[in-house]
Amino acid sequence: MLTPTAKRCKQLKMIAWLIIVLGGITLVVFPLVASHLSGFDFESDVTSPPDTPRDLANRISADHFAKVVFYYLLRLMYIWAWFYPLCCLLVGTLIFNRKFYTLSVLGAALVCLGAFPVGMVIGGWALFVLCNRDTKFLFQEQSELREADFLD
Repeated sequence: MLTPTAKRCKQLKMIAWLIIVLGGITLVVFPLVASHLSGFDFESDVTSPPDTPRDLANRISADHFAKVVFYYLLRLMYIWAWFYPLCCLLVGTLIFNRKFYTLSVLGAALVCLGAFPVGMVIGGWALFVLCNRDTKFLFQEQSELREADFLD
């Protein structure tokens, strides 16, 4: 039978691999979807100033406002499509190596936000395991081991 510490180590490794796999999958899928959606050219002169008062009146219309908002949402989605998978890969690596406890907890919360429902389940499980007292001790123990290796 496993001790609680060995059980937490095993759970941390499993969580880390799941987050790394999630990051790899989203690294392939998210940018493809975002690039297909960003190919739509709703309005190419969204940021150019109006030339005449009539253009100004047209720009204030609700239709134009919706197009501008949608344009910037697509740009934000494209940034998120690259940011989220890279963060998942980083967080999975940090948890696997048991480095930077606080950053691992914040990263697990970020994993919850990105790929619903799979990311929610994996991130929730990661938060549950990371918020245990034994787990925080494992992170501290690992950092003490690294310092001892450096001094030898």
